[in-house]
Amino acid sequence: MSAKKTFEQREIEVLKLFKNSTVPLGSWQIANILADQGFQSSTATVGRILNKLENAGYLQQDGTHRGRLITEEGIKALAMDQHLREITAQTINLEKYIAPAMLDDFLTVLEVRRIIEGGTARLAALRATQEEILKMEELLEREEKNYRTSWINQLDVEFHKSIAKAAKNQVLEHLYMQIIGMGQQTAAFEYLRKKINAGFVSKHREILGAIKAKDEEKAEKAMLQHIDSLVGDIQTYYDYYIR
Repeated sequence: MSAKKTFEQREIEVLKLFKNSTVPLGSWQIANILADQGFQSSTATVGRILNKLENAGYLQQDGTHRGRLITEEGIKALAMDQHLREITAQTINLEKYIAPAMLDDFLTVLEVRRIIEGGTARLAALRATQEEILKMEELLEREEKNYRTSWINQLDVEFHKSIAKAAKNQVLEHLYMQIIGMGQQTAAFEYLRKKINAGFVSKHREILGAIKAKDEEKAEKAMLQHIDSLVGDIQTYYDYYIR
């Protein structure tokens, strides 16, 4: 769905009505149809919903004061919302599979991150705005400044989130947001890396450099090398401290 707004169920139903209608619709018509579907809404409430959707670019006035029509952006947003709902349903089993409580280590999560973040880095190199690059730079500078003296796992998350956002692919961004809830980018994992003196921040610098240069192949390669190095860090820690 579009990044402009987050849909509520009632708003989804309203957009569906416009998508399936061949004529402009007004507030009173929408209110009556929603009531038939079990959504009790006053015409004033419906009016606010329509204004919200219009301001988001999903609806437009028909030019004759008879009502509104859905826009191409509205159709795309509705399709994306449905796609993300299907992905969410499909990832229920994935979440169970990679839940931290079921893992002996973080390797499975990293395997999934490798698939997702290779793509986000590649697309970010193609699509990141100057403002987004400056945000990445600011986060990375804070990482570099604080790595030796404090915990920076939240900065690590924010840096990777900024890349996912800059990729402007809502499916990949959605999947990454699912993954960060799995517990890999945690203080515990940062502790592990510190124990073996892993310098992951330098890998972030390589990734950002490729994104700045708009070199999608180099950005993807740098991200994959970064994830691979994290896998190596876990294996090193396991070999040294556990076995």
